[in-house]
Amino acid sequence: MGQLIGALAARLAQLVAMLLAVVLLCFAAMQALPGDKAVQLAVARHGERAGEDGIARASRDGGFDRPVAAQFADWAGQVLRLDLGHSLVSRRPVVDELWPRLRVTLIAGGLSVLLGVLVGVPLGAWAGLRPGGVVDGAVAVAAALFSAVPAFLLGLLLVMLFAIRLGWLPAAGGGTALHWVLPICTLAVGFAAPLARVTRQAVVEAWGAFPVTFGRLKGLSPVRAGLRHGVRNAAIPVVMLTGLRFAAVIEGFAVIETLFNLPGLGDLLVRALVSRDIPTVQAAALLFGLLYGVVGLVLDAACAAIDPRRRLRVHPA
Repeated sequence: MGQLIGALAARLAQLVAMLLAVVLLCFAAMQALPGDKAVQLAVARHGERAGEDGIARASRDGGFDRPVAAQFADWAGQVLRLDLGHSLVSRRPVVDELWPRLRVTLIAGGLSVLLGVLVGVPLGAWAGLRPGGVVDGAVAVAAALFSAVPAFLLGLLLVMLFAIRLGWLPAAGGGTALHWVLPICTLAVGFAAPLARVTRQAVVEAWGAFPVTFGRLKGLSPVRAGLRHGVRNAAIPVVMLTGLRFAAVIEGFAVIETLFNLPGLGDLLVRALVSRDIPTVQAAALLFGLLYGVVGLVLDAACAAIDPRRRLRVHPA
């Protein structure tokens, strides 16, 4: 128990250090963006009607007329007080801007990962139980094909087929459940492909390992021996990939949200970058970093629960 608590404390310390690094790097990146921030912000607020007064007001509101060190000190102080500030465009609290968008992203990303697991794990296990067979070959070809197709291209192909040609589903938007089908399927297919390959390899290695062989020598059937001695070993890489891909799906959802016009966190981040809404961008980046850290903690705990021989190890965040 002491070792477990120490490992968790070390992971939490790494998470805090990572979040501090995210704060610094995100602020530096926003300062390095080309163009006049005050002009971009004024245009986002007023459109083409933004004049000199609008630009000057935007510069004061955003603190762009102050030294960079003073701007960073203000932002860091707000973070330490757990205050993410106000959006420079809508002037609403950033938390109020982030929460409804985050909910959309988490729901869509979670459903995508769930669908990917329900498709990729059974196919990979089926192929792994019969290596060299017809199913194994078909799964390998399909996994290689869909792993190589970028998510935005796959999304466009699905839109052309199911929305434009067949007319079964809406092409974009988030008004009804049908609007969520194409973006979720786009991410799920891209996730199921590598998951099937990892599951297949894990099953082949686990079923060929000594514990399963020993179980069969004791008189257990291949299925019972595998279920009793092979499932846990095969589950570890599958759980690790699922967790890491979930974090990647959440972070990479910006492209899919923009493509399908879903009102999620990624779409908000893109709009905030264009308008130079620095508090919103920095808060979104901080939130993404926190999600990665939490996923890492959950993965360590899950792997330790699956295999008691493993101890909760400290990995880089």
